[in-house]
Amino acid sequence: MSVDPGGNNTIRKGKGSGIPFYLMPIIKLFFPHSSKGAELLYNGALAAEHAASGDFLINGRVSPLNFTEQAHKVLARVKTIYMKEFNPNNAQHS
Repeated sequence: MSVDPGGNNTIRKGKGSGIPFYLMPIIKLFFPHSSKGAELLYNGALAAEHAASGDFLINGRVSPLNFTEQAHKVLARVKTIYMKEFNPNNAQHS
């Protein structure tokens, strides 16, 4: 199961966030505290026993996955990358 925690304000005083300074006011105004995303993830984990394998939760509700017809192309591409990078028979990594 996958859970979308949504956008979260992860800016914390005294901690470097890597967020450009001009975006910080927008994040502070429009994004909820990171505890909101954590709550969604926690509740998703608890709902796992009531959800089907492969479900996708947005705001605590099962939502359809978009572009599922592309899954075979994505998996084929991941396999190609994996074989190129991690195949023990690949001479490049000998």
